[in-house]
Amino acid sequence: TNQRYHRVGDSPIIGSGTYANHLCAISCTGHGEWFIRCVAAHDIAKRLEYKHGYDETSCATDNALLRKALEEVVFGTLMSESDDGEQGGAGGAIILDKDGNFAADMNCPGMYHGWIY
Repeated sequence: TNQRYHRVGDSPIIGSGTYANHLCAISCTGHGEWFIRCVAAHDIAKRLEYKHGYDETSCATDNALLRKALEEVVFGTLMSESDDGEQGGAGGAIILDKDGNFAADMNCPGMYHGWIY
C-alpha cells in the first residue's frame, strides 16, 4: 500500500521479508530497508533454531518459543539505531511452525492480521 511505482520492497527478498526452512515459515512487512539490513525473516528463523533450541523433534504445544524469537527481532534488532544514529524501522512479522503453531507481532500501530482455527 502506498509504495512508490517501480520500487521493490523487502517482502519478495528471501531472508529479509520472507523465509522458510524445515522448521518454520516467516513473512514480514514494514520499513523494507531495515528488514533488508537486518535480514529479519532469516534472523527470526535462526534465533528459533539456534538460540531457543527448536528442532525437528520439538513438538510445541503453544507458540511461546515462536513469540520469543519474533519479539527479539521485531522489538530488538529492528528497533535499534543504525551506526549513523538513524532510528530503527517499523513493521511486523508472522511466523508459522511445522506443527501449525503461529505468532504475529508488530512494533507499530495499524498492521492488521487475522487467523482461523
